[in-house]
Amino acid sequence: RGSDRFRLITMLREPLDTMISLYDYERKVGFVDRSTSLLDYIESKPANTIASYFPCDEHDYEDVLARYELIGISERLQDGLDYLADQLNKPRIVAPRLNVHEGSREPTPSDVVRRFRKRNALDYAIYHHALERFPPATLPYHMTLEGLIGRS
Repeated sequence: RGSDRFRLITMLREPLDTMISLYDYERKVGFVDRSTSLLDYIESKPANTIASYFPCDEHDYEDVLARYELIGISERLQDGLDYLADQLNKPRIVAPRLNVHEGSREPTPSDVVRRFRKRNALDYAIYHHALERFPPATLPYHMTLEGLIGRS
């Protein structure tokens, strides 16, 4: 994978969940007007921001991701930390759950989900590829590629 001198490790979060969280935060602190709809907010942001951080494109993202020792999934943070601790022969720690949205959130309209996924297809390809690589091998169904693809 990477160099013998260092190992690359990163975390990914489901792309739409990331965008909705950022939308909620930016509205809360006043960076975005509270009257701005989720759809308008999403469409004002650049597409495929995950891909821009690596950076990679649809032709090389698998090769770029292969350089990473661990690509954790934020929805499975504790599993990723446990795996990393085991690989480093370090004691496991329990990650505190901070900055977690409490309360009920309205379901995201299906047209917003559909438009976001189409516009950010590369980010979803990266996220799904990371899910396929994510240890341990046994994931709950809702976190598998099949479980997520069926999600709307």
